[in-house]
Amino acid sequence: MKIGEVAERTELSISNIRFYEKKGLIEPKRNQDSKYRDYTEADVERIKEIILYRKMDFPIENICQILNREMDISEMLDKQISELEAKKSMLQGSIDLCQKILTDGQKENLNIDDYLNYVKEEEKSGTRFAEIEELFDDIGSFTKISWFRGDPYVGWIFSNKWIYRAVIVILVFMWIALPVSALVEYYIENAKINLQVALYWGLCTGGIGIAFLQYRHRKSLSK
Repeated sequence: MKIGEVAERTELSISNIRFYEKKGLIEPKRNQDSKYRDYTEADVERIKEIILYRKMDFPIENICQILNREMDISEMLDKQISELEAKKSMLQGSIDLCQKILTDGQKENLNIDDYLNYVKEEEKSGTRFAEIEELFDDIGSFTKISWFRGDPYVGWIFSNKWIYRAVIVILVFMWIALPVSALVEYYIENAKINLQVALYWGLCTGGIGIAFLQYRHRKSLSK
């Protein structure tokens, strides 16, 4: 069947279907005569499965692992529940803040400092609000460090946002510092091996950087 029929049956846009195909979630065969994609019932069922996981807010990368049987579905669901519970907690704090401003009747001319102090005091008591450091969260998701937050054994460590961010900073520092330190040592000692390390690691770092930018782009498209 053609992509238009698949879009009608799955209630997805054609662009969404092509996006899933581009990311390797579906691989429809091409008709040998017309060269057009020829979707099968199995492709439709796979797309429906993707929709189900997206409704559970699974990232595209995790869905790919589930479909390819690279991860145990029960384990993935447990981790997803933990992440969604964390999001739910943050959303509740933000909802309460919105409600407080409405109740106080200060929709205009807000006393910003008073409300920021309120947020600080609430955070001390354990209330969570929406995080504003999206870059940290994206790096954590990209490197899979965020998965540890839902781990029953070490999740308590990574639940502390400062430890979580420190690990990410160290990781990013390693990406940058290793090639730089190798170059410095090369110029000091003229050691060719260190130049090779710097070049190879620099290429890897550049590749990781490009992959991360593509990840953020895909994430923005999948929202």
